[in-house]
Amino acid sequence: MNLVELMIYSGFPCFKPTSLRTLQQRFRMEGGEACANQFEAAMHMKSIIEDAHDKWTTTVYDLIQYKQNKIVF
Repeated sequence: MNLVELMIYSGFPCFKPTSLRTLQQRFRMEGGEACANQFEAAMHMKSIIEDAHDKWTTTVYDLIQYKQNKIVF
């Protein structure tokens, strides 16, 4: 969270003032859907990872990162 907070002021267009709040919501760190304990938080993150696994959008994103930045996937 601290890294994202610092990057908001970097000028990069992918970091917006709402980025920190969106990230907190995705990780369920605050609000009505906040995880009650570490096990619940781990299960939530596992579901996010499983959802991304073998999705065409994840594969295309990885391919773009490889072509543009030589990040091997």
